[in-house]
Amino acid sequence: MKLINAPLVWEKSEKGKDIVIAVLDTGCQPDHIDLKDRIIGGRNFTTDYNSDPNNFSDNKGHGTHVAGTIAASENNTGVLGVAPLAKLLIVKVLAGNGSGAYEWIINGINYAVNWRGRNGEKVRVISMSLGGPQDVPELHEAIKNAVNNDILVVCAAGNNGDCSNQS
Repeated sequence: MKLINAPLVWEKSEKGKDIVIAVLDTGCQPDHIDLKDRIIGGRNFTTDYNSDPNNFSDNKGHGTHVAGTIAASENNTGVLGVAPLAKLLIVKVLAGNGSGAYEWIINGINYAVNWRGRNGEKVRVISMSLGGPQDVPELHEAIKNAVNNDILVVCAAGNNGDCSNQS
């Protein structure tokens, strides 16, 4: 956290207090010691767990890792997230093998945009640490809709680079 200067903005940002962040990934371990108090809800859009929409458990580990980076609780155990008082909406759009369908991602984005919590909370940030090889106009439209609903959409830049030898 010190490396990215997170502590410098924690006072002003109240460590993300009451900000709902939708994590679109492989799900999340709902009983994880650092995350269980941060998770406000979730949904499964994959075929994992017999397509049970209420089972957003992580069967890959990546989504739990991403959720922890974002909002692991300040509990003197494990890691500390960038926004340790934020609330997490877990949206499982990637299966246990790490792959997904564009339809799952689009449905997950739309779910996050329309989601409302028990106390009227709404998603303020969508995090997607995923990628794909195709330009899908429906995905672009879903992202634009999220932005038009005042939701910040944060996407991974990828791990592969452009395969160029030039700097």
